[in-house]
Amino acid sequence: MEIEEELQEPEGTKSGYTKLVEWFKGVDLKQVFTLEYALKNSAYLIFLFGLMILYIGNTHEMDNTSRRIEVVKKEMKEYRWRYMSAKADLMYNCKMTEVAQAVKPLGLRTLDAPPKKIVIAKGEY
Repeated sequence: MEIEEELQEPEGTKSGYTKLVEWFKGVDLKQVFTLEYALKNSAYLIFLFGLMILYIGNTHEMDNTSRRIEVVKKEMKEYRWRYMSAKADLMYNCKMTEVAQAVKPLGLRTLDAPPKKIVIAKGEY
């Protein structure tokens, strides 16, 4: 008995949790959840169920979207790797020595002398 008196809070300083527990202790659930109560608040209850369905659907859509994002990220990594590889190959094949070796079977060769400048006078063309 002495312990209970020590644990009880003074009347003016009750916490919100204590007030809520006391309120629930005083509520008779059989009187609150009746057919009349459900019919009176049917629009509100239907609204709440609709919100629940929208919330579940939204969560499901978010999960699917995040999975698709992960798949696209993996594809982007692969495409980036392909791009970098193709770019490196192109840079290697564009070197003058590589181009010269590639056109050698066609009978083309690199210039030994610098190109000549063609000069045309004003009245000649």
